[in-house]
Amino acid sequence: KWISKNTDAVVIEENTVAVNIQAIDGVTCPIAVQVSYPTDSGSNSFDLEYVITVKNPNNTLLRPGVNISDSLYHALMIEMRDRFGYTQLTTEALKNTKFVSLDLSKYNDWFEDGAGELHAPITDLTGLTYCENLRLLNISGLNITSGVSEIAGLTYLESFIANNVGISSEAVGGTPILSNMTNLKLVDLSSNNLTSLD
Repeated sequence: KWISKNTDAVVIEENTVAVNIQAIDGVTCPIAVQVSYPTDSGSNSFDLEYVITVKNPNNTLLRPGVNISDSLYHALMIEMRDRFGYTQLTTEALKNTKFVSLDLSKYNDWFEDGAGELHAPITDLTGLTYCENLRLLNISGLNITSGVSEIAGLTYLESFIANNVGISSEAVGGTPILSNMTNLKLVDLSSNNLTSLD
């Protein structure tokens, strides 16, 4: 009989391995089977153990500095933990349909993550595009130096507040960051050096 040693990721029933669709990409799961065979004195058995790695491109574990900027990761971890009880930050968690508003303006200075570690102010929005169901985003007061184009992936945005974020038409690089946002009802880009959005 096959046994899963990580039933959150993999369940084995009737010798069929089923991977939880919410399992995080890259998670390893030890599985084992006990093999019995007859001997002259009765029977003998041994365990075969394997480790399988979950491949789930729809639910990737976010890693600061790898697939999301460091400070943005820690700010989102605070938001998702405090609001929804998440203990890991994954792409699936950020797609939560209840996660529709995000006020990052309070992360414009050094901030503590709840575990006593200090993190630098958010200056890079790399990874923000994972928050695909956002309807309201406030990044006012952040000194954004990179990742501005990530905003273009937030096509459900209805309110976008980016007052005094230090971006200019040149910093945006000509990217039409608002052109895909057909649901926008409120936009505040005041106190920036923008002459064009395309």
